[in-house]
Formats: sequence, structure tokens, C-alpha cells
Amino acid sequence: MTKNRFALLVLPIIAAAIFPSQPLYAQDSARVTVVVRSSGKPLSDAMVREQRTGGKTDSAGIATLSLSAGTHSLTVARLGFALDSLTLTLRPGADTTVSIDLRENVQTAATIIVTATRTEQRIEDVPLRVEVLSGEDVDEKTSMRPGDLTQMVAEIPGVRVQPATSGIGGASLRVQGFRGQYTKFLTDGLPLIGATEAGLSLVQLPPLDLAQIEVIKGASSALYGPSALGGIVNFVTRWPQGEDATPLRDAVLSGASTGAFDGVGFAGDRLNKSWSYTLLAGAHRQPRLDSDRDAWADITASNRAEIRPRFFWNGSGGSRLLLTAGASADNRLGGGTGNSASSGLAAPDRLHTRHGDLGAIGRFRLRSGTIVNARSSISLQDRNHLFPTRVSERDRLTTSLAEVSATHAFERLLLVGGLSVGNDRYGNQDIRGFDFNFTTSSVFAQTTFTANDFLSASVTGRCDHHNLYGTSCVPVAGLLFKQAIGLSERISAGLGAYAPTPFIDETEAAGFSRIRPFAGASSPVFAFEKSRNASLDIGYRRGALDMNATVFRSTILNPVILHDLRSGPYAGELAHAPGATRSTGADLFAVLTGDPVSVTAFYSVLKTTETEPGSGSSTIPVRREIPYNPGRRVGLDIAFDVEETGSRFAIESYYTGRQHTEGDPYRKTTPGFTTIELLFTQTLGRQQLFLGVDNLTNIRQTNYGPILLPTPSRLDRPTTELWAPLDGRIVRAGIRARF
Repeated sequence: MTKNRFALLVLPIIAAAIFPSQPLYAQDSARVTVVVRSSGKPLSDAMVREQRTGGKTDSAGIATLSLSAGTHSLTVARLGFALDSLTLTLRPGADTTVSIDLRENVQTAATIIVTATRTEQRIEDVPLRVEVLSGEDVDEKTSMRPGDLTQMVAEIPGVRVQPATSGIGGASLRVQGFRGQYTKFLTDGLPLIGATEAGLSLVQLPPLDLAQIEVIKGASSALYGPSALGGIVNFVTRWPQGEDATPLRDAVLSGASTGAFDGVGFAGDRLNKSWSYTLLAGAHRQPRLDSDRDAWADITASNRAEIRPRFFWNGSGGSRLLLTAGASADNRLGGGTGNSASSGLAAPDRLHTRHGDLGAIGRFRLRSGTIVNARSSISLQDRNHLFPTRVSERDRLTTSLAEVSATHAFERLLLVGGLSVGNDRYGNQDIRGFDFNFTTSSVFAQTTFTANDFLSASVTGRCDHHNLYGTSCVPVAGLLFKQAIGLSERISAGLGAYAPTPFIDETEAAGFSRIRPFAGASSPVFAFEKSRNASLDIGYRRGALDMNATVFRSTILNPVILHDLRSGPYAGELAHAPGATRSTGADLFAVLTGDPVSVTAFYSVLKTTETEPGSGSSTIPVRREIPYNPGRRVGLDIAFDVEETGSRFAIESYYTGRQHTEGDPYRKTTPGFTTIELLFTQTLGRQQLFLGVDNLTNIRQTNYGPILLPTPSRLDRPTTELWAPLDGRIVRAGIRARF
């Protein structure tokens, strides 16, 4: 879109905000009464507009406008109905009545309520851009991968699952190209998974109890504190159905050609008039496989079980309470499978994880109309990791949060303010010098102002006091323009602060045994990492078509990286980089929903750079592209639904562009590759049979060359970093029953 065309779109919106709608009183004025119906019944809350003048229909479906005499074009719009318009000529001093019958738009998606921004708003009304995965997308991904979340976010542009290590099959999430430690995971707004990268991985979480996934890209420290520098991923769980609904019963049993088995069950029901519950339980098994017989496991063995009960209370006036608890156990075995002449290492990679958490979320409406929100949680995770070097690391991570806030809504203004205290504590029994105990006290405020139906804005500010790093105050702001023709523009910008920990991608993969310990755990080893980001989103939604284009630029100042040490017993040390990390990119996303075909597509371009100290004899910092960030990603998802037979067929194709490597003796850049996923489901009553193929093209990193290093790396890692799948083609089949 050219600058002139953009101005033509935006300037009328700004003018509408500066000059609010008022009746035009003049000697040649006329009054027009618009009666809006649907299927013969009055339709309330429909917007009737003529340029700068407009109004909503009342309970009788009537809206009255005062206009000048002459010819006018009226538009009538309401969520869930097709836009309509008419042209009429008004005579001076005359009253005119017209009637419009809106047709329900069956292609319009169900209303999506977003909670990750601390206010419950429709996704189309949120000034900050929020990506949401819900409905059939969640169901489809649950069938494709019932045991983990790695496929759940694959089609969100700007978000990429990055394999963390080839030994134990972990994964992190990179948002807009930034490393995994900057992404904060939440469950219903609570840090139950853990606030650092040492928390649970995407491969350890089943999706059956999810209602939707909300993603906020860019600095989100103003929303959730100094562990959300790169973005937020909020997993929103399913609540019990209404009082007259039947109980929830949902179960998935599946097997795969790799010998994997997943069994997950979900149930929910009412206990009495006010209380209800849900229960998630699952068991998973995957044997270890070495498909290419290079003495290194391509698929990590895993034996895992989890259970999560939730209890819900619904009071009068919209008050409610959620109590949740969870426990899981996961034993993983990967790494070496036998004698390996190329690496000299035959030892396996073992990881045992035990996790437990408790959480509570309360929402209470006072007589004044103010809503008081309270959140509290604690999670505990124990790990015992035996690396292929035979070094053992036993550690414990504890994360806790207590928060209270108040929300009050005026006619056009929504105010939120609150206080929170969080604690992150880490202890390692075997490797000294990396323990920490972080306490953060915070105060935050948010205001959302709706000028009219076409312009709204939000501003959030937060101040955090960290017991080691001091105090940091950061803002984030968003501006939303909407037009009746289906166009919308979002402009957002913000600052962020991150309290660094010893957990970065390299230490998560290789441990701390080869990292120089800190001088003292009680002294501030680092300082806050700071960021700034800005983005522009242009969306278009009309009928069955939903499109969005995003351009963004983000910068992280003072980032913590792993420095090489040229001598001594340690291979590296954690320290601040001599320069900033920058990320610039654009995402295009489109959804076309039809009957029987729906199409989802995205195209992403990305450039990320960082500064590292000079190597060899040079001490001059070097600017380079961040390794293992594809410059291009393309996705296409086509689904065919035949309602008469209950059949559904979906094909997904993803292209991953070239990536720069690090410490890989076999290549400096990787080739691009394409993976294809197939899914067929057949519904028979309340049962659904499914058959899927992951990685139909059988892409394996070992097809392009070995992953075992000639000699172990400086961190004693026996393999290269992962940049492509290792497991190859996998066929999955199973049954999902709802009863």
C-alpha cells in the first residue's frame, strides 16, 4: 500500500476521533430512521453510519440519524452478519424511514475472547496484536500430536519451534527470531510451566485440555514482568460447559510407526449449582530409535505420565474461581546407542524430570462494578540429567507468584491497576556457582480508551524492583484503527526489561560443567537486558477472508551470550555481549474459510543479528547473523470437510529457508527444506478415527551429512546443533471419543 493510499485510510479515522459524531442541525436538515432486522426479527447493536455520523440500533432494531438534505450512502454492520449498504435521497425537513434485513454470515468465525492482555476483550477490539489458535485448529493439532505441543504453534507466523538438543529431544520457542529464554509461557495467566527456559518443554505438554493458545509477539515486560522480553504464549484451558450442558468426556488413544503410544483423557462435569471440575490424565511411551545406525539416537525414548485436576466456582454477578493442581513424571533416554568411532562417545543422554504445581485464579465483582482479580501459583521441578560425558547435574527450579489487581470500566475507558510479587529460585547439587534466588516486586497499570467504534488505544506501564538488578520501569502502547469496510490497522511500540539467568540455549543443551562459575551468587552478575520494539499490523476481514500483514523491528540491548575462553579449564563464560541483538522482519497471513474447503497460508521473512567478541587474536567485536534462524518460512494448510459423510482431509506444507550454523564443521549454511503433513479424520457418531503422516517428505538432517562431530565441541557436545528433523517420516493412527 502506498503512503498516499494509507493516508486516505487513516486520516478519516483520525478525523472521526477528533470530531465526534454529532447530528447535523441546519435549515435543510432531515431525519432518517433505519430499522434493522434479521430473519424478520429486530436486530440490536447494529452500527448504522454515514461518513462521520452514526449510531447503534436499540432493542427494537431502530437507529435515528439527522443528516443534511441530499443524497447519502448508509452502511449497516454487525458482528456475525454480512455488511449491507444503501443509497437514499433526503428532502429538507422530511422524515424518512427505511428498513434493512441483514443476512447472518455463516462464514464468520466464533467470537474469540483474548485474556493475555489482562482484559477480556474480543480479539478484533484489542489494540495490541494477539495471534490466537483455537477451534478446529486446536482439534486438528491434537489429533496430529496428542502427546505434545510442538505442532500446535507451527502455523503461527513469526513463531518457530527450535530443537534444543539432539540428546533428549527438547525444544524451545523462538518468537520473531529471538532466543528461547526470552519467551514466557503461561497457563491461564499463571507461570505453572516455569518462568525460565529450564521449565517444562513443549514436548512434555499434552494439548487435549486446551481451548486456545494466545501469542503476543514483542516485548511484553509491561504485561508480565522481567521474564517476558521476547513474547508471551498463554495456554488457555477448557472450562466446564453451562448448567444445562451434558458432561464433558473426551479421550484420545493413538499409536505411531515409531512404536509410540499416547493415551490422554479429559473429563468435566458439575458437582452442584456453583462448583464444577475438569480432569486431565495421560500416559505416553516412545522407544529409542537409531534409524540411520550412526550410534546416536534419532528419536529419544520417553516414558511420561501427567494428571491435572481443576475445580471451578461460579458465583453471582460474574464472580468466579479456578483452583488447579498438576503433577507429571518424565524419563527420557537418548544420545549414544553403541560404540561410535567418529565421536568416541557411546554413553547415553538421560533426563528424569518430576514436576508439581498449585494455582488459583479469582475474579470477584464488587457492588461498585469494580472487578478484583487475584492470581497465585507455585511450581516445583526436579531434574536429574546425566550427560553423555558422564557428568551428572541434579537441580531444582521453584517458581511462585502472588498478584492482585482491580479493573473498572467506564463508558469509554477501562482501567486496570495491580501489585505482584514473584520468586524464581534455582539450585544445582552438582555444579556450583549458578544458583540464584530472584524476588521481583511489581506495580502495574493499564488503560484502554475507546474513542468511538473506529479508534481505540491502550497504554500499559509497569515498574519492577528486582532484588539483584534494581528497578526497571517499562511501557507498551497500542493504537487500533478500524473501518467498516473490514480494514484495521494496529500500531504498537514498547520497551522491555529482562532479568537474565544462567539459562540460555547453549547451557540448556550442554549443562554448566564447562562454563566458568560466577564469582558470587549474592552479587549482581548481570544487569537488566533492555529492549525496544515497534510493529505495524494491517488486517482485512470480510466474509470468509481474513488477512493480516505485520512489519516489526526489535532490539535487545545488553544481551547475555556465551563467550569463548581461549585458555583455562573452562570453555566459556556467560557475559553481556559487546553490542545489541536486532530483529527485523515481516509476516503475511491469510485464512479463507469456505465450504467444503478452507485455506490457511503464511509467509515470513526475518533478519536477526548479534554481536560477539572477536575470535582468535582479534579483540574487535564481530557482527553476525544469529545461528539457526531461517531467513524465510512459508506455510500452507488446506482442509476439506464433507459434512454429509463426516470426513475431513488436511494437508500442511512448510518450507524452512537457509540457516547459518555455529560450530558445525560440515557446513556454514544449511539448505532449505520442505516438510508435508497429512491428516484424515472420519467422524462416526461421537467417535473420530484419524490417520496422519508427519514429515511425508522424510526430511532428516542426517540425509545431508553426519551430526556426530569428529571431536567433541568446546562444551563437550558430541553432535552438531539441530536445524532439521531427525525422526523422519512417521505414520500415526488413533481414535478420539467424545461421550
